[in-house]
Amino acid sequence: MIEELDEIEPILVPILKRDVEQDGSRSMFRIGDKVIEYNKDFKLYLSTRNTSMKLPSNTLAFVSLINYSVTQSGL
Repeated sequence: MIEELDEIEPILVPILKRDVEQDGSRSMFRIGDKVIEYNKDFKLYLSTRNTSMKLPSNTLAFVSLINYSVTQSGL
């Protein structure tokens, strides 16, 4: 889990897009010049308290945005 996110770093885009490459029976991500083995059970959660954070439109296609704000009237 990544907390206090202010922006989505471009290095995370291959993970968000799930750009998985196959090498035989192995699934991998290529991030920059590194190859990281992919686990199908992997989940990435990003959270922030920044209510005015704007995501680039190309990133919105890859993420699910959930607003789970708690207000005084909601309690």
